[in-house]
Amino acid sequence: MMKISKKLIIGILVVGIMGSVFFSMNKKVHVKVSKVRKGNVVKYIEETGTIKAIEQEKIYSKIRGTLSKIYVKEGDLIDESLLLAQIDTKDNSLTMKGINEKINLLKSQYETNKKQAELKVDKNKANYDEAKRKLDSTKKLYEERVVSLDEYKKTLNQYVIAENLLESSKEELKKYISQEVTNSYESQINELKYELEKLKNKESDGNIYADKKGKILDVLVKENEYVTEGTSLFEMGNTDKYHMEVDVLGEDVVKLQNGGEVLIEDEDLGVNLQGTISKIYPKAFTKVSDLGIDQKRVKVDIHINGDTSKLMADYEVDVKLIEDMKEDVLILSKNSVFKYKDGDYVFLVEDNRAKLREVELGLKGQDNVEIIKGLKVGDMVILSPSDEIKENIKVNVE
Repeated sequence: MMKISKKLIIGILVVGIMGSVFFSMNKKVHVKVSKVRKGNVVKYIEETGTIKAIEQEKIYSKIRGTLSKIYVKEGDLIDESLLLAQIDTKDNSLTMKGINEKINLLKSQYETNKKQAELKVDKNKANYDEAKRKLDSTKKLYEERVVSLDEYKKTLNQYVIAENLLESSKEELKKYISQEVTNSYESQINELKYELEKLKNKESDGNIYADKKGKILDVLVKENEYVTEGTSLFEMGNTDKYHMEVDVLGEDVVKLQNGGEVLIEDEDLGVNLQGTISKIYPKAFTKVSDLGIDQKRVKVDIHINGDTSKLMADYEVDVKLIEDMKEDVLILSKNSVFKYKDGDYVFLVEDNRAKLREVELGLKGQDNVEIIKGLKVGDMVILSPSDEIKENIKVNVE
């Protein structure tokens, strides 16, 4: 069997390695590129906002009863003092009747109890007078030895009982003529009279009027529906102009400020508008996310600039609340930049080869980044470089 020398083996390995390196260096990798250019870098917070009409508000029932008639429908333009609906006030009238009955019953109870106490005093006074007369007569007869001591004691006992009953009935009568009891009854009656007066004033509340000009955005009830006090009947607002409400995460709202710019976009409505933050509310609230997670959010009002005729109340649109922005700076797609050796790097395309280049970044936006150092306008940089891309490898730009 023929022996293979070590030199031959080493030579074969060297040739193989050199061939592999040569092949990899000349292998072409297909890449997509992004050109370095001048433009704007925008850092923003994406949220969903709700379109609201100016002075958008609900109209509530001030009385309970059956909604007997509705005179307007969604989309109707209304003037101030226009009659919108009527509520049957029969329930209110029945309540007033019940209160009147309570007032009369309290008065009757007071007068009856007082009269009964007076009659009891009169009766006990008559019994007392009769017992005293008998006692005086029996005492005289006892002293003349006409009646016995037992008879005298019996008469004396009857007198004491009559006297105690008289005093007890007088105390009972004092309660009904005392200032404390009188005030208690008067207080109950006055409270009922106050409720009665409020209900009398509510008789006119069966007619629901508009308190300003605007448009009916929504009718929230139906005819013959029973409503209670505080039921939402209509939603109205001024649709000549809209604004927007956005609920922003508490951790994001600290990055915003009044007067900040907002981008408003919606493909369905065909709108692409700008706005400004007009108010950031000072109090946070808890809102459950679509994933069922409790989130602390803060309400933000946005003033909408430009033509709002395509907007609709309560419609939800995408908004971008500008956190920071730089204009007319050197920019590059953020997907071209990657971390390497504790720095920011890109693969630059030069002479159809990939060249590793360190860059210094400025503002990092959602879509692109600001290039402060390392590249110039027109440079082609590999977009989303894969693991195949190595220093000096040949590339084919798609």
